[in-house]
Amino acid sequence: MSHDPSRSQPQEPNSSARKPSPAELGFDAGLDDRFRVYCETYSAEPTVATVAGVELELHPRVFRAAGASTTLTLLEALGEPEGLRVLDMGCGSGAVGVIAALRGAASVHLADLSPDAVANARANVRRHGLEDRCEVRCSDLFAAFSDERFDLIVFNVPFLYAAENEATTALPIPAHLEGRLPPAQAFIDVEYRLIRAFISQAKTYLAPGGVIRCTFANFGNHAVFDAIVEANGLSRTTVARRPEPEYGLEYLAYELRPV
Repeated sequence: MSHDPSRSQPQEPNSSARKPSPAELGFDAGLDDRFRVYCETYSAEPTVATVAGVELELHPRVFRAAGASTTLTLLEALGEPEGLRVLDMGCGSGAVGVIAALRGAASVHLADLSPDAVANARANVRRHGLEDRCEVRCSDLFAAFSDERFDLIVFNVPFLYAAENEATTALPIPAHLEGRLPPAQAFIDVEYRLIRAFISQAKTYLAPGGVIRCTFANFGNHAVFDAIVEANGLSRTTVARRPEPEYGLEYLAYELRPV
């Protein structure tokens, strides 16, 4: 399905109190249904699920790797990071970082701002006996890092775009899952502030020859994203695709590297 980037551009402030629809926010119509399907994978209690052949604990209020097309797309882009120093930013349950270690990464740092996510990621590191190669930190982006450098930085970014005055809770959350899902910021990035901060900081934490790999989709704001990439002196290459034609969606993984 073709995507018109202009649909994702900021809209004039809505003077009414109602939540804007996904279409008004620039999302493709299929997103409503797809998000409902994804939400139903959340449970009221911690569960164990298999992601890319690896069993992982999944805790409440943590982005759920099982059933998330973005996670699977990023894992495809991860490849076999044997011998690499990897940083899994916004790690959530730790799926990508743990799997990177199991695929031979020399060391993996996992970071998330959410204490729930940090606890979940640490549980999965322990579950697979990876304490010697994995370290989990509670960090607002790179705040908990100093002079470390990485060969590969991965981030399942919240690429749903909303302008300053648009509600960030417009996605259709089933009533029985209220309080079980992560905060809206795990899905929606107002003005792409988080993406902007991540990209501007991440490039300084790359080792020589290092790259960033992150998620995106055909319903993200490509114009704003590409402007951020260019402003930071990086190039963008698509390294993985995961189409969901039944919803008219396509998930992407981009590689960003210094020009």
